[in-house]
Order: sequence, then C-alpha cells, then structure tokens
Amino acid sequence: MLHSPVQILDPASNSCFCEDAAAARATRRKVLGWAADNNALSSHTSVGLSGKKVSGVISTEP
Repeated sequence: MLHSPVQILDPASNSCFCEDAAAARATRRKVLGWAADNNALSSHTSVGLSGKKVSGVISTEP
C-alpha cells in the first residue's frame, strides 16, 4: 500500500511495486483518510511525517 513516505502527502503517486495503479491509489486514499479521521496517522520513517485530514486531503500542518 505505502512504499514511500511521499505517498502520504501524495496518495496518487505510485511506485514500481504497485501492480494495479488505480487500485493502489484508491486503497491509499481510503486507508489514509480513515487514519486521518481517527487520529491514527503517524510515521516511523526518517522523514517524520504526521498530519491530519483537511478538506479531504492529508495535511502536515498541525
């Protein structure tokens, strides 16, 4: 589902590991939306992203 922290900020971005590009994008949007709605979005990557859902998109603004 997520292969890069970039996909948190841009769920439409696919990697070479996404065999079904459309399904991968839809799944990322659904899961990231749920995580943002339930305050369950955090990251253990070196980028240190966390955020909230604002107007249907993920925002890194507090």
